[in-house]
Amino acid sequence: MGKYLYNITEICMTFLEGRRFYATILSKMVKIPTPTVPTLGVGFNTNGKLALYYNEDFFLTKPLAQAQALLEHEVLHIFWRHLIRHPKNGDAWLDQIKNLGCDMAINQYLKNLPEGGVYPKTFDLEEEKNADYYIAELKKKMPKQNSCPQCGQPMQKGKQSKQQQQNQQGQQQQQGQGKQQNQQGQQGQQQQGQGQPDNTCPHCGQATGGKTIDSHELWGKVIDENTGEMTDAKDHDIDPEFEVQNVVMKAIKECKDFGNLPNFVAKEIELLKKIKRHNWKHELKVFVNSVLSVKKRLSQKRINRRFTEMDYLLPGKKKARRPRLMLVRDTSGSMYDDKTQKELVNEMLHISKFSTVVVADCDTKVHQVYEVHSEKDFKKYKGGGGTSFGPAFKEAKKQGVDGIVYLTDTYGDFPEKKDVGKFAAKTIWVTFDQEKVEIPFGKHVNITNERED
Repeated sequence: MGKYLYNITEICMTFLEGRRFYATILSKMVKIPTPTVPTLGVGFNTNGKLALYYNEDFFLTKPLAQAQALLEHEVLHIFWRHLIRHPKNGDAWLDQIKNLGCDMAINQYLKNLPEGGVYPKTFDLEEEKNADYYIAELKKKMPKQNSCPQCGQPMQKGKQSKQQQQNQQGQQQQQGQGKQQNQQGQQGQQQQGQGQPDNTCPHCGQATGGKTIDSHELWGKVIDENTGEMTDAKDHDIDPEFEVQNVVMKAIKECKDFGNLPNFVAKEIELLKKIKRHNWKHELKVFVNSVLSVKKRLSQKRINRRFTEMDYLLPGKKKARRPRLMLVRDTSGSMYDDKTQKELVNEMLHISKFSTVVVADCDTKVHQVYEVHSEKDFKKYKGGGGTSFGPAFKEAKKQGVDGIVYLTDTYGDFPEKKDVGKFAAKTIWVTFDQEKVEIPFGKHVNITNERED
């Protein structure tokens, strides 16, 4: 028997029998043990995948029932899209309120959570509400930073409750018993979910309930597996909204037997099933992410830090060049419409944050080619004749782009599939209000003026 009674894979597999839907979501996440996180939390790995980071000494030492409850907690953060609905903004007061609100929306439905979780009753609030409700109510109860959510009085510095004084005395006694015992005591407190500072109000003596059982600091973050450094997901060309939504919707689509789920989860799944499947923004993001997949190459100039103690050096990995994406605008008479193209242009501007976007205007020939980095970079359309798609693909090869977004009505002369090479799979044809089109290769996405749920 190893150091722990079980590993994280074995815990995840226990959901297959009763709650297969949770197991499906967990299967789509990368599980990464790290001492950087004191408990566990959800973030992203360097390849842009949704990741579950966990501290082995905290998580794998819990009784199985508590470990399962902790995983349910993380799954429900993802299922309710808390990571993207309530992201951190750097305001410590507001971020803490968001943390508590999101946890209250989840914890009330879970059994066997370790001590330290926060619940609606902690703040005398209604149950069976969502995170938006709890966040709004906490803002009223805690109207300014460092205020007690129980009595509304400021948490004045320098004043301590009896409980805080006892805690301080206990810490001093521990320090006198030796450094080793003190470290063991702190570790034991952390494992019990009590490792965070006591937040007892000096006025009313009530615990403020300002603790969470997991780390929300990882939302929208990436931890370097070699150095432990935490950076923003956007610095790695990761779109958190896409990744979270993609995991949830894929799990719903692939899971044939959801298992015995709580009513509030089952109802949300039924609502998500009814969402209009043809979501052009989602389909465009799926395509773009396939083109912009983060590729790494070996680099002799960058040492692999995982093997620095060996007698020889191994090359590290370095991100390849910034991907290039070409937006081809069909400037024939039938597509020359600024109003209908506005939404697509906005999406392309968003995409340009993660790649170099090249714009090409083409009817029967390519009239102009240029890069865009902001809305002001877009130039007036040039063209207005017939439609031939071949010249744009020749230009794409010349520009060395990785994928093509072709804005057109598809009424024109197509090149042979064998003549376009990799672009047979790396082209998406974008139309307006055309549900059915005939294309010889690539994918099709249709933008409709109807409201999408």
